Parts: sequence; structure tokens; C-alpha cells
Amino acid sequence: FPSHETMQIRIRAKMETTIADNSCTVDLEAYIGNDGALTSDLVSTAAQSMNSLTAANYDFTLSIGSVEPGDLIECRLSITCNDAATGTSVTPAVYKVTLLCDTRG
Repeated sequence: FPSHETMQIRIRAKMETTIADNSCTVDLEAYIGNDGALTSDLVSTAAQSMNSLTAANYDFTLSIGSVEPGDLIECRLSITCNDAATGTSVTPAVYKVTLLCDTRG
């Protein structure tokens, strides 16, 4: 891919019922996994707070300098909530995951 092209993973998410007392973050890791051996993490964006009752888009930018056409990109999405567990359910929800690519040469 030429250096001017970009690749992002967009995650649409929110807290379904109640926000967490302390924090709730969404994070993404992405690796080239063509031969079963994973590369280093391609994602250059840090974990983002999703501790809101309003759905929002969270974009994660991939460093694509070593990505070649046809490469298999394996992604791992993780959500980490820190809550006092006082009895009210705290439920994070992911509604949509989208790959955004600028692939013009």
C-alpha cells in the first residue's frame, strides 16, 4: 500500500444499561496473520472510553506500512470495565464493527 492510504476499524458502542462507576474502555488489536505467526500490533490508537449511554463511533487507526494486498488481518476487540458492582447491571454493547479503507493508488 502506498504511504498515503489509510485503514481504520470503526467500533460503534455504548453502555446498554448503566455507566460503570469508574471506567469502561474499548480497545482493538490487529495483526497480519498470513502464516499463523502474528506480526506486532498494527493499531496506533490507544484504548478509548465508551462509558456513555449514548452510542458513538470509536475509530482505531492501523499502521499499514507492512500490509500487502491479500494479507489476512486478525483483530481482537476487548472491553474493560471497572465498576463497584453495587447491584445495578453494567452492560457494555457493541453494535457494529466496520473496516474503513482508502485504497486509491
